Amino acid sequence: MKGKENQARSSLQQLRDFSTAEIELDELVEGISETSKETQHSIWSLVFNARYGLKVLVLIACILHISQQFSGINVVFYVS
Repeated sequence: MKGKENQARSSLQQLRDFSTAEIELDELVEGISETSKETQHSIWSLVFNARYGLKVLVLIACILHISQQFSGINVVFYVS
């Protein structure tokens, strides 16, 4: 919590009683530590990683979009 644990404790104690504030602060600290342990994924790693299999789906979506543009079906969708 970047050194602001005492400030957070005093703020929680103003809002709640002492024991509830301590329990809630412990839960917050635990949640923050668990969140910092999780790995971060970028959009590109999700698309191009073979484990997720999104590369094929993105390719199919792009081919469908391009074929719609060349066939002129978008004009029919917008006009009707």
